[in-house]
Amino acid sequence: MAAASDRRMRGFTRWMKYQGIECSNALLLSAENGGADDSSRSLSISVKALCDLKEGDVVATIPKQSCLTVRTSAASSLVEEAQLGGNLGLVVALMYEKSLGPQSKWFQYLQILPPFEPIPLLWSLSEIDSLLAGTELHKLRKTRLWSIFTADEYIAAKSLVASRSFQVDEYHGSGMVPLADLC
Repeated sequence: MAAASDRRMRGFTRWMKYQGIECSNALLLSAENGGADDSSRSLSISVKALCDLKEGDVVATIPKQSCLTVRTSAASSLVEEAQLGGNLGLVVALMYEKSLGPQSKWFQYLQILPPFEPIPLLWSLSEIDSLLAGTELHKLRKTRLWSIFTADEYIAAKSLVASRSFQVDEYHGSGMVPLADLC
């Protein structure tokens, strides 16, 4: 099991280098497999400062093109066509990239993320229809994208976006920022 987590972490480290992401030697990234009741895919990533950090210290440099955003995703035209903006667009972009598997530009990054974050979004479809009319989830159910992705995929991606996304800039909007979202 440790070999699998080490392999994914090495893959992520190589991917960061290829993407031009620089991580300071002041940080230690480590990975462990999830607990006994977790899936074998679940990793626990930790980022530890190896020394005292001062305000202004640069611990990472992350090019905007390495961030998973609506604009950088292979799903950008689908998201724009469906007029899904903000976090909803990012959720769809994340689901799309995950569905591409090894063909995704972010495959090695996506491999180290947990399958989902445990946020209170895990409702049944009937509860969504009756209690969430007019919300992002209800809006997504009315688009053709709903037939591509399952509710579980949406909920998993939404939990990651809700807990880990950053505002990249005005052009890119919100995005998944590799390395920074692990802190």
